[in-house]
Amino acid sequence: MWVCLLLPTWILAQQEIRFTVQISGGDTIGLYEHLDIQYKIEGTDYKDFQLPEFSGFDIVSGPYQSTSISYVNGVMSRETTYTYRLVAEEEGTFVFPPASILVAEELLETQVVEITVVENGISKPKQLKEKKFRTPMPAPLPRERFKDTKIYSI
Repeated sequence: MWVCLLLPTWILAQQEIRFTVQISGGDTIGLYEHLDIQYKIEGTDYKDFQLPEFSGFDIVSGPYQSTSISYVNGVMSRETTYTYRLVAEEEGTFVFPPASILVAEELLETQVVEITVVENGISKPKQLKEKKFRTPMPAPLPRERFKDTKIYSI
């Protein structure tokens, strides 16, 4: 019985724990362009995922969360990913502080991310006015048009 209880702990101790951050498209983007930022936790259970503040950016979608658990030759591996889509709202250089998680009461953090936003991005999206769409009703046909119509049955 002791072997069964210690075996999962020994397997978890063998796993490498990684907490990383990745951005799409590089560290320089244009004004009003979007950026995907992805936080990946590999090899462990965790709690209290803390997202940093994204100054100069607006979160337009997310979080998208995916979790993958696999067993290969009796060894379990686990990976959880959080993805956010951000839009640059200001020009300049911005520093995103690290995200953090708790693993066995120990705080793990990602690296700091630095993004430069330049003016020559895509043009600013225009504010769309709300339009009311109506399905046009067909104009009624005059009755005189059908007065000489004959109906045939087979």
